[in-house]
Amino acid sequence: MATPVHGLTPDEEDEIVAVFDEWADIDRSHRKLAHRGSWLGRFWADPSNVRRVLERRDLRFRRPRRRGRSERKPWPDWVEEKPNRVWIYDATHWKASEAAFSVGGVESFV
Repeated sequence: MATPVHGLTPDEEDEIVAVFDEWADIDRSHRKLAHRGSWLGRFWADPSNVRRVLERRDLRFRRPRRRGRSERKPWPDWVEEKPNRVWIYDATHWKASEAAFSVGGVESFV
């Protein structure tokens, strides 16, 4: 059976797996891995071909670990839980073409 001229060679597939082993934790997608292979000069393949090679060899990208939930910090000792004691400020600015928009808010928290 003849192989197509445009197909990946076994050496190219092995190189894809080698780049996966080195860079999978950083790139975390077949698209980025395909670009990484060409940047390194190790293989030139379409991202869909990289995905197919990895699927054939049962290789999966691991999701990064989720951060643990942070515990809420208590209020400082100097805060009195009475109205108008703690204030929160927030301002957001958008710039679209020549016009600039600004939204601000002040809120009494405690």
